[in-house]
Amino acid sequence: MKNILQSRKDFIMETQGDPTCTYNGKTYNISALSEEAKKLLSIVQTTENEILRLQNLLVIAQTAQTVFKQSFIKALPESREC
Repeated sequence: MKNILQSRKDFIMETQGDPTCTYNGKTYNISALSEEAKKLLSIVQTTENEILRLQNLLVIAQTAQTVFKQSFIKALPESREC
């Protein structure tokens, strides 16, 4: 079974055996990449992780907003006809 660290439609990292990176259907051995490519791969991983973190934070904020809206509606005075 493969251990997938990051997965997007066009980018997959695997760590079973020699670590590999698959991009657009082509697999590369990370150890065979240039130093520049390794640095860029690290940046890609960091940005992927940050995007996932921010997406999770957005879900939390949206959930809190829903709860606060529901509480606000309950706190409104009963409607009165004049």
